[in-house]
Amino acid sequence: MDDYNEIVLKHGPWSVSKVGVLNSCGKQYLHKYVEKLSEGKKSDASRVGVVAHAVIEAGLRTPGIDLHSVMREQAEINQLAREELITSSAKLSAIQDFLDRITTFKANNGVTGEYIEHQLAISPTHTAVPFKVTETTHPDLWSGQLHWLGGDLVEPVLEQGAVFPPQGVSARAAYVVIPQGLFKGFFEVLEVDAGTLRLAAFPPPEAQKAIQAGTLNFSEMLESSFIKGGIASKPLLRGVIDHAMRTSDDYLIVLDHKSGKKKPIAEHSTQFYAYMALALVNFPWVQGVQSGIHYIGEPKVDWFPRFDGKPGAWQRDEISRTMFPWLRQFLNRTALKLGVVDTGAPRAETGWQCGFCGYLAHCEPGQAKVKERAQRKGDANV
Repeated sequence: MDDYNEIVLKHGPWSVSKVGVLNSCGKQYLHKYVEKLSEGKKSDASRVGVVAHAVIEAGLRTPGIDLHSVMREQAEINQLAREELITSSAKLSAIQDFLDRITTFKANNGVTGEYIEHQLAISPTHTAVPFKVTETTHPDLWSGQLHWLGGDLVEPVLEQGAVFPPQGVSARAAYVVIPQGLFKGFFEVLEVDAGTLRLAAFPPPEAQKAIQAGTLNFSEMLESSFIKGGIASKPLLRGVIDHAMRTSDDYLIVLDHKSGKKKPIAEHSTQFYAYMALALVNFPWVQGVQSGIHYIGEPKVDWFPRFDGKPGAWQRDEISRTMFPWLRQFLNRTALKLGVVDTGAPRAETGWQCGFCGYLAHCEPGQAKVKERAQRKGDANV
């Protein structure tokens, strides 16, 4: 699978933010992405940013919409405190200015397509795949029946003309999708060997209980079920682009909205690299990509430079030549930390970030660090 480490495929799909969480704190990664615990209340700044993003999105989707009404609605949805609402409302004039500038840009550059909060994903073989694989996904690689061989092994019995195993499928890089019936859902492929599949959590947990209780003959039930499903590639990398525009000469302008403090543009390079890789695969027409940060309140977009440091768009051949080797290296570097995560006891990396962590209730070292920093701050103010 293009030399991606097995443990990297296991923990996919990936995003730049997911890698960031792993690099910041393995314990937070465990709670968020492995145990999938509910996240606690977001920080004040985070909630203000979420609301600002929602208002911009509404303004882009529906030009001329009453931004004040959208702000009030979003403030209620996100349960903003009075001070947070005041902070958010103060951004409205800047948001309207940005929307006006976008309207002018679209007119001047012959924009032929617009993508707002657009979801993109690529597979381990660098092909375009659905952002999310669900039981409603209908792969067309095979359909027919599954024979349960015991344990987590199944054997597909194909309709005439179907081909199995599909080319490029390997362990942890695909799902078997069953769109209907008792076993509706998607099951991670752990292994493909000589027409036999090894699936994670198969039979499903509820079916396992029924089998153990003697109330379900799983093998008979499965063999009598016709399955219109198949193999769906599991996303390797996913991303949501805040706002993108296709110009008349087939260049893609990608903008990311930020409500926080301005940072050096180089600090956003991994995010832009990921966007370029995703765009190249999902938009075959794209001739180049120009990315930038829209800091709410700033009069100009902070544009990301080309690889040579000069302003302008990255060309298609440059992206193809550089981004995919970078992506392999970027993701494979996570392997060592993922090995620690898989022990079930990764270390908590404590620091100022603990005060913004949504999983603080599950982390004693983090709680102690927050208490220590509060005490130190209190002593400094005496």
